[in-house]
Amino acid sequence: MELKHLEPQSQSLKAEIEGSGSKTKELNSRLAQLNKTYAESESKRDEILKGINALKEENEKIYALSDAAKHKTKVDKSEIEKLKSLRSEVESLRIKIATMSKEQEMKAARLAEVDGQIKAKDEEGRDAKKSLAILDAELQELSKNMKGVKETIGKSDASTQSLYKKLQELDTKLSKLGNDKGKYQLELERSSRDLIEQETRKVQLQTRIMDIKAELLGYQNVELVSGSTQEEMEAKRAIAKNDLERLGAVNLKAPEVYEQKKRDVDEVKSRMDTLGTENDSIIAMINEIESKKLNIFNDTLNEVNVNFQRLYGYIFEGSASLQLEDIKDPFNSGLAINIKSPKNKNGTVESLSGGEKSLVIIMLVFAIQAHDPMSLYVFDEIDASLDKENSKKLSKLMKEMSRKSQLIVISHNDSLITAADTAIGVVHRNGESRVVGLQLTPKGIEAK
Repeated sequence: MELKHLEPQSQSLKAEIEGSGSKTKELNSRLAQLNKTYAESESKRDEILKGINALKEENEKIYALSDAAKHKTKVDKSEIEKLKSLRSEVESLRIKIATMSKEQEMKAARLAEVDGQIKAKDEEGRDAKKSLAILDAELQELSKNMKGVKETIGKSDASTQSLYKKLQELDTKLSKLGNDKGKYQLELERSSRDLIEQETRKVQLQTRIMDIKAELLGYQNVELVSGSTQEEMEAKRAIAKNDLERLGAVNLKAPEVYEQKKRDVDEVKSRMDTLGTENDSIIAMINEIESKKLNIFNDTLNEVNVNFQRLYGYIFEGSASLQLEDIKDPFNSGLAINIKSPKNKNGTVESLSGGEKSLVIIMLVFAIQAHDPMSLYVFDEIDASLDKENSKKLSKLMKEMSRKSQLIVISHNDSLITAADTAIGVVHRNGESRVVGLQLTPKGIEAK
């Protein structure tokens, strides 16, 4: 097993060594190519340097000629043009030399890098070869051990074959004994079933005997009929049978059904009693609520009636009161206003003018509000249908209400405005709306 475990490692190391060898060959070929390119670049550089030196000599000659030409009064234009072209050529050669020098430096750096990679791969190859040598040694040792194990196995094969034959013989005997055991077990099960059936039959017979004995015990005190023949007894038996058939089938479950029905009836009676008690309590609660509601309604109506009488007497002569149209059904009844003039003439609201009707209705609203007064009221032109006289009465009525609450009234009526403590108006001046406030005091009117 150890040998099999080491074989994949050996193969992977061999594959790595082969891969390293191929990479080494590839790097060597690239190195040879780079060396060749380097040599060609050096030869090109030498040629360029030779050309540069020749150009330098020509340039020196040209400079010498140009210096000599400076002392002359006239210079040949063709020589000047030639000089310019030579100078430009020299500059281009210098640039080319610098470029080739840079490329040579880059190639040298790349060559050094490739040398480093080759050395690293050589180191890896040497390490892999060492590991492979160690694995080869281990493989050889394991091969020797395997040979010894094979020899041991070969020696034990003979004894194993004899034991195998004995094992086969024992298996044959065991299978035969198993078959015999199965047969005997089937016979034993059959006998057990027969025994169980006999025991069951015996128990049934014993039970039947006990039933017969019990039945005979019921006839212990029965006197035997004497003085009658068998024919007479058979005739009586036939008559009794006819009587039984005439009575019909007897329901043996009748007592049980009766008890169940009786329990159901008792349960329903109990529920009826409970519901009756609950109904009485609910009716009592409803009557109590209706009584309280009626008392509250009457108390509220009486208080509103008192408020209405007070307000009516405050601005009108005579008296007025509120009264239900149907006292027996107050919650569905209408409300009538009875008016009594100073001349002891009774009347209704229908006898009043339109303005007085409106004023009486406003007075009724005030009387209702006086039952649970608020701190602030807002009225919007409630005096629209009133004449000047009735407006004065309304202002007087509002003065009375303003003792306990603050009133804000929107109106165009002078009678209401003059009775107010403060008047706030909106006027249109110079194309815009302005708010003007007037403090109405007993001494006069102060503008704000």
